Amino acid sequence: MLVIYSLIFCLLHLIINQLIITSKNKIIILFFSNLLVIFILYENFFLDYFIYYLSLQYLFINIYTIRYSSIRFLILDRIVANKTLPDEEWLYHDRISRIKNNQDGKIIMQNKVFFILKNIIKYLNFLFK
Repeated sequence: MLVIYSLIFCLLHLIINQLIITSKNKIIILFFSNLLVIFILYENFFLDYFIYYLSLQYLFINIYTIRYSSIRFLILDRIVANKTLPDEEWLYHDRISRIKNNQDGKIIMQNKVFFILKNIIKYLNFLFK
């Protein structure tokens, strides 16, 4: 049953990511569509599958962050241009300045997204173990 839901989860991600809408709207649509699938297919095990969904979502957000990281693109651009690579301290300060300058919340990959998901998963695991 987990394999079937995992395939559905991946399929939903593939389909919804093809839509030309903002990242925030994609996450909202994915959340509610997954809740609907869990409720329809796994009503008796809703909480179990919801915890599994949150874990999968946390994993996918981490993968998305790594793949589309602006620091990764910066390093690749410097490699292609045969420039020196920035050191770790510069990367750290650059990341801090970008997080501080994100007051309008346009960037979806923020610390609070990971913090919220991680804490929900920890709390539910604590409750049901």
